[in-house]
Amino acid sequence: MRGVDAPSRWWGETDLVHGALRAWCVGPYRLWVRSMAREWRLWSLSSHDTTATELLLAGEAQDTDLPETATLTRVGLASERPVLSLQPLLADRDVVVRPDIPLVVPAGARLELYVTTPVWLRARAGAGGPVLLEEPTHRLSDTWFGPNTLEGELAYAIRTSARLELEALPQRPNRAITKVAVVNDAREPLLLQKLKVPVTGLGLYAGEAGLWTDHVTLERKQADDHAEASVGSGPDVPGARGERIAEPRMATTTRFSLNAFGRLLGV
Repeated sequence: MRGVDAPSRWWGETDLVHGALRAWCVGPYRLWVRSMAREWRLWSLSSHDTTATELLLAGEAQDTDLPETATLTRVGLASERPVLSLQPLLADRDVVVRPDIPLVVPAGARLELYVTTPVWLRARAGAGGPVLLEEPTHRLSDTWFGPNTLEGELAYAIRTSARLELEALPQRPNRAITKVAVVNDAREPLLLQKLKVPVTGLGLYAGEAGLWTDHVTLERKQADDHAEASVGSGPDVPGARGERIAEPRMATTTRFSLNAFGRLLGV
């Protein structure tokens, strides 16, 4: 399907030894974990290099490997047999995506875009055990998405290449791919400068080519500035459907309406 090797899965369970320090690296995100008799210690650090693709799984580490800038989280929890369970999750707010170069959607046209968003990492003491840590693998900027300061919502903002060809999309271990179809049924062209990806209502999948989400369709109506958004089951890309590893953070209907198209696409 793609001309690149599929990334290794960095999530799942790992048996630890009390007192030993283990390290993970998932693109720009680094995590060090030590289980002790009555507590867990987790150090985390995220770099500003959004293009990082390094992947390190449960490597051996020493205290001297810990950067001074890493954030330490201590959790008081005894564990006879320490097992660390890592799980990727989609963002806890919707993400406003700004293409590097705005894209024109002609009148009556349908375009399919592929965008990526950073995932969150949740660490538990064993599968289904207490949550030790949950944070983004890359920290996004806050943004307000709405027609004015009274209407709208707080979201995250990210710039993306918004590729029209999947093969041209850079593959990064800490990002999930979303297929977004934009349908312009209006009589005028649509200048696509930004769009909101409703990641809080999407499921997350582990496929052969990495992480995927449910696909999304954004449809601009012909008569007015009305819009409909629909969430489809699965990535809707041949060969991409894999194991569903995370449910949506928020329950939502698979089809919903917006009374202004700009609230979805920010036009």
